Amino acid sequence: MRNNEAPLPLISANSLREGIIEWIAKKEGVSTNAIDCSKSLVDYGLDSVHLLDLHFYISDMSGSEVDPELLWETPSINALVAAVASVISATRGESAVADRTTSVGT
Repeated sequence: MRNNEAPLPLISANSLREGIIEWIAKKEGVSTNAIDCSKSLVDYGLDSVHLLDLHFYISDMSGSEVDPELLWETPSINALVAAVASVISATRGESAVADRTTSVGT
């Protein structure tokens, strides 16, 4: 903890994935069931402004600063979740992502 701040809550990979799915569904005006996590963010027509907005959403949700380039570099939503989980674990400790054993393949 820094400066008597409360520790940040744990976030699971599933919660992270669900948050991203809900964010995309809201932006695209579709059901969350229509979002395929094996597709890339670009497949959903998200432009650079949307991706930057999503970057801030993910950083806020995870409580960790996430490199915005991850959103362009990862080939799928699942790969993005895995990359963000890795960043969280590296910055906050191995237990920061509660369900790291959950499959988050590409």
